[in-house]
Amino acid sequence: MKAMRWGYSTGTCAAAASKAALIRLLQDRVAASVRGELPDGHLAEIPVTKSWRTEYGAIARVIKDAGDDPDVTN
Repeated sequence: MKAMRWGYSTGTCAAAASKAALIRLLQDRVAASVRGELPDGHLAEIPVTKSWRTEYGAIARVIKDAGDDPDVTN
């Protein structure tokens, strides 16, 4: 039997993108990845695809891959 792929939740990805945008806004630095603590205590390191400044703030992008879970929205 093939092992199931795993991924991060929508909330984890949203938090990672928010953190990357804050780093861009407050430190004017492009983060290649951001780390955050998961509910089970493990640390997740999420790659940041892109971040940029805007007229009113900053935006960051991460790619969400929920793995093989058929009951999630990607």
